[in-house]
Amino acid sequence: MSGELHSDDVSAAVGYWRVIGFPGTFSAWGLECVRQILLSAGYATDVTSLDDASPAVDDVPFDGDMQVRLLFGHGPVVLQPGIVPLGTTVFLDAPARPFHELLSNGCDPVDAARMLTATLAPVGDILREDGTLLVIRTVEMDLVATQSAIVGHMSGILGHPPVPMPAWPPIDISAPVPILVGQSLALLRQSLIPLANHVVSAARDPIVWPLACFYAGDYLSEQASPFIEVVGKARIIYYGPYFYLPRGRWRADVQLIVSATMRDKKLAVDVYAEGALARHEFKPVQGGLLRVSLQFSVERADQRIEVRVELLEGTIEGHLGLNQVLLHPI
Repeated sequence: MSGELHSDDVSAAVGYWRVIGFPGTFSAWGLECVRQILLSAGYATDVTSLDDASPAVDDVPFDGDMQVRLLFGHGPVVLQPGIVPLGTTVFLDAPARPFHELLSNGCDPVDAARMLTATLAPVGDILREDGTLLVIRTVEMDLVATQSAIVGHMSGILGHPPVPMPAWPPIDISAPVPILVGQSLALLRQSLIPLANHVVSAARDPIVWPLACFYAGDYLSEQASPFIEVVGKARIIYYGPYFYLPRGRWRADVQLIVSATMRDKKLAVDVYAEGALARHEFKPVQGGLLRVSLQFSVERADQRIEVRVELLEGTIEGHLGLNQVLLHPI
């Protein structure tokens, strides 16, 4: 793509450069690198959250100088109409690092995982756009070579001449990946790492939403137990996790455990975003472990996805359990 802008075009007085990354140290470092490159090339810059971005053709006086507005965000990344980025730099860390940073700041593990899925869900589409550079943090990365690649990428799109390397912000690349345990480890290994592998390298391993990220319908916002007594009226038994998925076709395999007393009780499993994406109603023919499979489409990566398990009729006995939900890209 050609991102060169000309001073005789008033509508080009403001350009947009998008910086995307997980919340945390590495994306903050990446943002500062991009900002310093722009400043060293003579561009006036300001930083705007992607959540607050709006077309800015008329809100900056045009005096013959270019302004590049930096759009910075952790996701979900949706640009408003009228905004077309000149280029994009994506900074991805090992998911354990931003996850650990969020937890250290007091964030609930499920909320933290949800934030990271919001960053990851649109990345696959963004990496296929012209003018996008992906920077992945590793302990072996060469900072000088990485920074040179960022400069070269931006120079080619913006059209400015080569500039001296700016004074880069410090970062400790050698810092070890933090160790997580319990619920956080389950969410990292089963949900976040497979999702990251899917969007970066098109890996086909299933993404797992474990019981640890679901809530009990009888006690709002309380983590669900593996087995719930369903005596009482029709109601939602399990719901959650409101994670994000990339655009495309998916199959959800919902693994349930039903007691023998749940035979012929009417149940439903559905996948929901802003509306119903898929639904299956059924009656168990026997107790034990069963799988309910649903196919659905995700049209936008900024939609939070919910899976719900519902009792459709009142009962005087029975127990129902949720094991996990496996998500397969189709």
